[in-house]
Amino acid sequence: MVEPQLVRDFVSTGQVLFEYRDYAFLGDESREASEAAMCANDQGFFWEMHDALYHNQAGEHNGAFARSRLDRIAATVTGLDTDQWGECMDDNTFKDEVEDATEAAAANGVQGTPSFVVNGELMFGASYEELSEAIQQALGS
Repeated sequence: MVEPQLVRDFVSTGQVLFEYRDYAFLGDESREASEAAMCANDQGFFWEMHDALYHNQAGEHNGAFARSRLDRIAATVTGLDTDQWGECMDDNTFKDEVEDATEAAAANGVQGTPSFVVNGELMFGASYEELSEAIQQALGS
């Protein structure tokens, strides 16, 4: 996972803005996992839920992000009000937002995750070294 290194080396130093966007292209479980993170974001726990989801992946279309499992994952996020989070999930509060972000990503050429855009250049599956080089080049260093 390159995100922690990027945050440490470029975001925390104020050189780079790291923006996360959903790309829920693997069906219902993918969309619901994205909604789970957005519902956690309502309480200020986006990255904690993001990380919990990332560390609890177990393949595609096999129940890894079925609602009952998402409930258990949400319960591991310290400080998250799971009742409020559950209501957000039950109401599909972020369904349209996640679907719109996914459509926008596809329209912009994203074909998988992780994808990064550095200075307008789409990079898919890039290593930390490749991203670091592209960022340093964009920064003019």
